[in-house]
Parts: sequence; structure tokens; C-alpha cells
Amino acid sequence: MHTNEEKSVGIRDTLNQKPVVTLIAAFIVIGGALAFIFVPRGPRPARLPTKSYYSDDDGKTWYIDEATNIPPYDHNGKQAVRVYLYKCADGKPFVQRLEEFDDNAKESIELLIKQGARPLEAQLRAIGLKLKKPGDANWIYVKKGIPPEMEAMQRLLNPHCPDGSPTPPVPVTVDEDAKPAQ
Repeated sequence: MHTNEEKSVGIRDTLNQKPVVTLIAAFIVIGGALAFIFVPRGPRPARLPTKSYYSDDDGKTWYIDEATNIPPYDHNGKQAVRVYLYKCADGKPFVQRLEEFDDNAKESIELLIKQGARPLEAQLRAIGLKLKKPGDANWIYVKKGIPPEMEAMQRLLNPHCPDGSPTPPVPVTVDEDAKPAQ
């Protein structure tokens, strides 16, 4: 019977006699340790979308375009704004709200992009967002601090089904390519 000391001497002798095998084993162990330390684990961070819904007729119809467009922007001679689509139990999409930036915010976004920020990140960092429901005459201006229209803004940001259904609507993703009702 071999003792632990004799076994370790046997392994040490084998490693000394086969330096290539020893080197390969060392690289495998070190590589595994480095992979364990540096390879991210857990859920992947969310990716920003590359496409968004837009409308150039106050949300009556919508289309898909690049998410990097800074609304309002020119679309076939009309001013286009970003729209957020939702659907209820009946599955019909509806425009929950429209979004655009004021001129100062657009300038700030363009400057951030020139300085290397990704377009959507620059838009998320901008102050000067305006929101409204389709058909409303006035925009709610969201700027730094609490807007005086806080209650109206909260109603705007909490979607409800047009038919009054108590079931909350769900966002429609661009992947679904929702078409307006004809």
C-alpha cells in the first residue's frame, strides 16, 4: 500500500519527467481560472432597441424607423414623433403616447453624440422631453425637477385600455411590427 507521501512523489516525478504535459496542464488550470474571473455570469444587460415606432399624423398611423432618430424629425415633409404602442386583451394596438424633444434637448443630444455617446443613450440623458396623448392639443414638458403637470404626467405614463378594461395593456415591441387598424 502506498502512502500519501509516496503518491505525491510519484506525481511530482511524472510532472518533472514530462515538462510539456506539465506546461499544458498549467495553461489549462490558469486559463480556467482567468475565464472564471473575467467571463461575465448571470443575465446579459438589456440591449437598446435599434428601431422604434413613429407617427407623422398625431398617432393616427405609425411606422417603424431607426431608434436613433431624434424626434421631432422630418419624415416625408412632415414632423414625426416617437410613439409608444400598447395592446389590450383584444390584441389591437393603440398609441398610448407621443414623445418629442425641445430644441435645446435636441442640441444637447447632438452634442453628446458628437462627443461619442450612443444616440439612444444621449436621448435618455437629455432634459427637455415633451409627452402627450394622441389628439391632445398641449404637450406635457418634462424637464429637470418635478413638472407642475405631475398628475397629468403620471396619468400619461400609466397606460390604460381604451375600452376601460381593468386588465393593464402590454407594450407592443417593434419585433411585432404592429399595423394600424384600417
